[in-house]
Amino acid sequence: MNIESLRMFIKIVDNGSITKTAEQTYISQSALSQQIKTMEQLFNTQLIERSNRGVTLTCNGKVVYEYARHLTSTYDSMIREIQENEESNRVLHILSTPIIASYALPCTLYYVKKNFPTYSLEISSVASARIEQQINCDQGDIGFISGPPSDPSLTGQKVFSDDVFLVAGSEMNIADTIHKEDLYHHPLLTLTSDQRTEQHLEKRLFEEGIDPDRLMIMFKQDSIESIKLSTMNGYGMAFLPYMCIKKELYHKQLKIIGVEEMALHNDYYIIKKKASEYRDRTLLKLTSYIEKILADTIC
Repeated sequence: MNIESLRMFIKIVDNGSITKTAEQTYISQSALSQQIKTMEQLFNTQLIERSNRGVTLTCNGKVVYEYARHLTSTYDSMIREIQENEESNRVLHILSTPIIASYALPCTLYYVKKNFPTYSLEISSVASARIEQQINCDQGDIGFISGPPSDPSLTGQKVFSDDVFLVAGSEMNIADTIHKEDLYHHPLLTLTSDQRTEQHLEKRLFEEGIDPDRLMIMFKQDSIESIKLSTMNGYGMAFLPYMCIKKELYHKQLKIIGVEEMALHNDYYIIKKKASEYRDRTLLKLTSYIEKILADTIC
């Protein structure tokens, strides 16, 4: 006797028909009939009566039916409690580029924790290329990167786009709008060339007819925060994502400099191993939830 035999017995009784149950479960009528026969032999009593109108329970069949419902319900409760105990010790390891980790994810993770309270959330700031390597090596569950993944063994889903603006310190003496060619004549601050965000910016500028090699780059820095501080101090201008500069714009520490006939943006992706390698259904549900809400919950 196993739990699935009890489930089939309950289903047959609820349907009032072996034929109907066979159609629903894709198990042959003869196999279901044999299960009933085996149970009757085990309990040494008839459990159901068959007629043209289907099946009905005998007196002892009613006893077995009620206990079967109780046993399967108790079994399911046991499995759920085990799963909850397992999930309560589960940590979701998130790898993210510093920009997303600092400016996009904090508010999103609040809602994730609210809807998946049994998960602990850990986030690490890592460069995009390294994120792909670590996800492939199972050193992280999901990653957030700038642009689509370059590794074909990973799946990528665009979760939001963010405008990129040319900004200057509020005290810098420069017109509110400049022409694209004027970019060659003003000092600029950029991220280091090994960062994918900077690589995408250079590509977009090139597509806009701007030669990155001709730009007056004062120096390259490895973080958005250091670039913002240098820009606010008047050391040069910088192309920065809007989510990184909202506070500074509000407090008038930075100002947007329009560039005629130019509109830039960054696309950000969530990456993970392909679904065939993902065995944790709750984790799949959790990552799908993040994909759904991220764009609307950016801080």
